[in-house]
Amino acid sequence: MAWLGCIPLLAGLLGIVFIPGASICLLAGMRPRYVVALAPLISMSLVSLLPVLFAKFGMRWSIGSFAGTFVVFCLAVALICRGRARWPQRVALPSALWIGGVVAWLGHVLPAVIGRSPRTPIQQIDPTYHMNLVWFMANTGNGSSISAPTRMFGLETSETAAPSGWHDLVALMGTGRVVEATNTMAIVLPTLWVVGISLLAYVAFSANTKLVVWTQLASLVFSEFPTILQSSYPVWPNALAIALLPFACAAMWMAIRDWRAQKHSALGYVGVGAAAILITCGIALVHPSFVFNMASLSVFPLLYLLIRGIWRSPSQRRRKSLLWLGGVVLVVVGASLAMFTIPYVSAVAARMMSSYGGEPAIGIEAILKIVSGATAHKEGTVVPVKMSQALMNVCGMVLFIGAVLMCWRRRDKIVWLSWLGTAFIALIVYWRVPGVLGMIGGFWYMNAHRVIAPLEVPATLLFGLGLAQWSYLLSLLLKTVFRAKNAAGLSRAITLGVVLVAGFSAGIITKNAFYQVVYNPKSDSVTIHMSSPEIAMIERAQKKIKGPVRVIGDPTNGSAMMQALGGVEVVFPQMYYRPSNTNEAYLLSNFDKLGTEPKVCDLVRKYNIRYFYYDSDKETFGKTGQVKDDGIQVTPSPKEAELVDRGGTARLYKITACRSS
Repeated sequence: MAWLGCIPLLAGLLGIVFIPGASICLLAGMRPRYVVALAPLISMSLVSLLPVLFAKFGMRWSIGSFAGTFVVFCLAVALICRGRARWPQRVALPSALWIGGVVAWLGHVLPAVIGRSPRTPIQQIDPTYHMNLVWFMANTGNGSSISAPTRMFGLETSETAAPSGWHDLVALMGTGRVVEATNTMAIVLPTLWVVGISLLAYVAFSANTKLVVWTQLASLVFSEFPTILQSSYPVWPNALAIALLPFACAAMWMAIRDWRAQKHSALGYVGVGAAAILITCGIALVHPSFVFNMASLSVFPLLYLLIRGIWRSPSQRRRKSLLWLGGVVLVVVGASLAMFTIPYVSAVAARMMSSYGGEPAIGIEAILKIVSGATAHKEGTVVPVKMSQALMNVCGMVLFIGAVLMCWRRRDKIVWLSWLGTAFIALIVYWRVPGVLGMIGGFWYMNAHRVIAPLEVPATLLFGLGLAQWSYLLSLLLKTVFRAKNAAGLSRAITLGVVLVAGFSAGIITKNAFYQVVYNPKSDSVTIHMSSPEIAMIERAQKKIKGPVRVIGDPTNGSAMMQALGGVEVVFPQMYYRPSNTNEAYLLSNFDKLGTEPKVCDLVRKYNIRYFYYDSDKETFGKTGQVKDDGIQVTPSPKEAELVDRGGTARLYKITACRSS
């Protein structure tokens, strides 16, 4: 029932993602089918780019300023495109699409909400950074990707830039409710994913309702996305960028198909190209992986379409076109290779290749994982999860085989080529191929989770074809062997039943376990660093601590969550801090000298540090993972600090030793 309180947050986040882009498209006179595809792309571009401009002109990033700017944009588009506006009309979608979409949506959302409260934060390293950056944005009004992340790396440090589009979105609705708004994104992403994959299937399969529904249901077989990328391997900005991929693929598919059927001026090419670049830049500020993922998904299909177009052209133009294409390919490949000779670029590529350790998984297992859509995790955490995950993996393999068999009935070359491009990257990552190919895999940090998730875009379409094929073969069996009268309807019912058992029911068990392992304070995951009583103490902090003061503590023991969950700014808002920040390094090493070392009190007063978060638990691995400085690990004496609150093994003290003289 607690999730019902998040309905306004959900409505607000979905409204921000869809309404601005859809309004601009309609006012610009775009065709309705483009509106759905472009709406979230345009909206998220605005959400990512506007905060950069706002910061330059001294404007606060807030829901009010965003809404006002959106109205101005709409007025400008209405004036420029006067008379071209298309107002939304009622679209009668087949009921099967609604039912399939709702079932798929529930299959992704229920595991995210069952057994946990929207107020319970995830206990992982990266999410602590993300939630605390959202808190800073909501409280300071600075959402610029160029400057907003700076405070996350120190009280006084060099300006730091990082893509922050995800944070900009959550900050618009997260004022005072950062954890709840963040957890609500676990509902927003499946909504985006189901709508996007349904749209892409509708475009790819030429509005074939049955294939679209099979595709919706096939999405239930996957655990990697959106589940794992929001739970046990939480890369939230990356996940949002991946959820936008089906919309971008659908828009590109429709644009290429329509573009070939019409003649366009040079100005038209420039206009479309400029709009595409602007949208891409905006989504790249959500996460740059969007660019790499789009490249891997589209490079083979685009090459195929180019070569086919050249081959079908008149013979006198064919040779020139082939030479032109070959020249472009050589320039692109040559320029890419030349970039890696630049020391900085090669150093970054080498770092990305080695960011995640691990042994090469050379063998049939990696190939089976890729073709079956299996999670990159080795196995589940409890026996029922192992069994249900294994069932889903088997189903994935069966559906892939069905997709291969479907090739005898229909040729979906674009879908297969898209899958091959990303599957090739996945193989590089799993096998940890060195050299130039390894550098390509480095764009995904040589991490299987980051490439298996975008692979689901074409894989879901293929699995939808696989479901349709097995349903067809079953109908033939029922008709020829059992002489069933309504063989087609009966086969669809049986196939649907199998999907509901294997994909929906088993999927909920498996996916919920991935959420529980990092959200449940009683989990034995190595990242858990707060018990339920400690979380309750942190939540009480916003009532006990008044004014713009700061809390200091070891960020690995739960103190970092005093900000996003407790509403009080902390000195160390993430698990990492820059050793070059000498004042903070000094406090970490010498805080046990509070009351005896003048410099400690000088820094405490300078940074308005009034409270100290201490945890006596030195055994739990999640609480001892990063910061090791002894100075921050010592209990203060009653002369130096007074106890304010306690929860579990954690204590919150008010510093009394450094009062202003």
